[in-house]
Amino acid sequence: MFPNYSCFVSYTPVTGNYAILGDETLVEIKGCGMAVYCLNGKVIKTLNALHITSLQGPLFSLRRQCLHQGCDIYLPHMIVAFILFPKFILAVNYSHDNLRSFELLGRSYSGSCDYAQPK
Repeated sequence: MFPNYSCFVSYTPVTGNYAILGDETLVEIKGCGMAVYCLNGKVIKTLNALHITSLQGPLFSLRRQCLHQGCDIYLPHMIVAFILFPKFILAVNYSHDNLRSFELLGRSYSGSCDYAQPK
């Protein structure tokens, strides 16, 4: 889920749909599409990403990521987790509750992706 329209490379506006966050907050979905962004230096393409303007920052679902072939999460401690992609691993420090680096790429990006979510 992304608050910024600029990360989308394809986009379909949506009206009347809502998502429920982990704290049971209801948020309006403004659109849906393919998003391209950089997490800790790795370029990722996500299908069916939601555009939710009321978020203060991007929200990446670890549970949904684990559903994709070759992906998983490893939690050796309660402080650090590792998001496993088919060709690389991202570390998440739960004491800061975030990934170290996030950059919106969207339509401005013309290079290759380190990971493209399967259809």
